[in-house]
Amino acid sequence: MSDVSMWVQEATASMARLMGHFIEYLPTLLGVVAILIFGWVVAGLLRRLTRRILQGFNTLVERNVDWGAARGMRLSATSTGMIASTVFWITLLFFITVATGTLGLNAFSVWLTKMIEYLPATIAGVVIIVIGFIAGGWVREAVVGAAANAGIGQTT
Repeated sequence: MSDVSMWVQEATASMARLMGHFIEYLPTLLGVVAILIFGWVVAGLLRRLTRRILQGFNTLVERNVDWGAARGMRLSATSTGMIASTVFWITLLFFITVATGTLGLNAFSVWLTKMIEYLPATIAGVVIIVIGFIAGGWVREAVVGAAANAGIGQTT
């Protein structure tokens, strides 16, 4: 019987230590949850703001540029949604990185930080590609227009 009582005492002491560690860790855990909730809200607001800015850009292009050229510059609803969602997830990634650092998950935090370091180069590459598509559309329209004005057949 003494083995059972010792086992019960050890189990009780172990549970008490576990609860003590949990209570010590609880403020950190609540802080991380607050960081993630705040990050989610900020990311959502930035997504909405990005979507509105891009829709405003589309409106500005439609009003100030003739329709042929505007068609190449205008962002589709899908593109606008993708860009806004990308802003959302990049923002959330920053907050997740802060949260993992706060939790003490240093290896994961370092990995996320390295991933964030690649974002400027990635974004620059995407911007260059988009500008290339827009410029290509303008050049195409200029060549087609010049060929049509010169009387060359099959310009389109």
